[in-house]
Amino acid sequence: IITGTPGPRGWYANLLADPTMTLHLPGGVDLEATASPVDDSGFRRRVFGAEKTWWYRSQTPIDELVATSPMVELRFAGS
Repeated sequence: IITGTPGPRGWYANLLADPTMTLHLPGGVDLEATASPVDDSGFRRRVFGAEKTWWYRSQTPIDELVATSPMVELRFAGS
């Protein structure tokens, strides 16, 4: 999952226009993936309610995050 705070985001617009991407990891590892927008509000609430996403909730109310934040799920080639 890749997400961000509410508002227009260039990376999100780019992935909506062309969902194919390459994730570059340290050590020269490149992973090919396809991004799909996440529209399921229950799933989005679970992501933003998770302990590791506390920072988002400290900046923006969870209802606003769920309703308006960009979010994509990555599917990696060969998986």
